[in-house]
Amino acid sequence: MRYQTLEQIQSELKSKAFCSAVRHLMHHRKLKQDQALKLIADHCWVSVATVKKWQTNGIPANQVDAMLELLNTRSPWARHQLAPRKREAEIWMRVNTHGIARAA
Repeated sequence: MRYQTLEQIQSELKSKAFCSAVRHLMHHRKLKQDQALKLIADHCWVSVATVKKWQTNGIPANQVDAMLELLNTRSPWARHQLAPRKREAEIWMRVNTHGIARAA
């Protein structure tokens, strides 16, 4: 897929990061997806419907700290993984546009 703007890349990275975080919780806590979404909703003081939107839009900046707190109970996560800045999006775009080999 070709991206037209850095903001589009950043948005997709945020979405993928949140989905990865959900899978991480599912794996480490042996939860089904609906259980993981409920856990996140309870921890972040939002509805499950709101958390489901994060799967498409990524986690909002004001919830990143709460999500990191939840994730870091099992393994280290960093802010740039859930809320990639333009810098990370630029790196991703360079790597994926110019065919630079990615680590396996």
